[in-house]
Amino acid sequence: MGITPEEICKDLKDKVKEIEKCEKMAPNQLLVTTSSDKICEVIEKISNNYNAYHLSTISAVDLGKEIELNYHLFSYKYMVDITVRCSIPKDNPRIKSIIDVIPGAILYEMEVHDLFGVYFEGNPNMNERLILPEDWPEDLPPPLWKDVKTEELRKRLYKQ
Repeated sequence: MGITPEEICKDLKDKVKEIEKCEKMAPNQLLVTTSSDKICEVIEKISNNYNAYHLSTISAVDLGKEIELNYHLFSYKYMVDITVRCSIPKDNPRIKSIIDVIPGAILYEMEVHDLFGVYFEGNPNMNERLILPEDWPEDLPPPLWKDVKTEELRKRLYKQ
């Protein structure tokens, strides 16, 4: 248990070659950056090497031309939050699902799919809705995209 977040970062960079960057963000918080095509390998290696099997959530941010995905993991063994970050193109928001590594990710992926339009390849529930109504019009953009106008959504959805 006596390993520091800085030591974990150094160790991560040595063990997980797919990591582009690892930095300490706060006393017990690390931010790991990787490419979207390596997300499963990175999360699996972090989970296995640091007992970071607890996925708190998956958050997404619309950066304009890209969607940033943040996978928030926690290691009870080392008492450290490890956020794994990657970006995907907004015009083709697809990424491999991590449910084979962390089965509990299934609902978080569905939430991000509903709100940001990210398709998680391998998640069997991508054709179902978790948050949005089942009759959400397919031609409407995901509601949390920054370029979506709330008034236009309201008019369209409520026929105002």
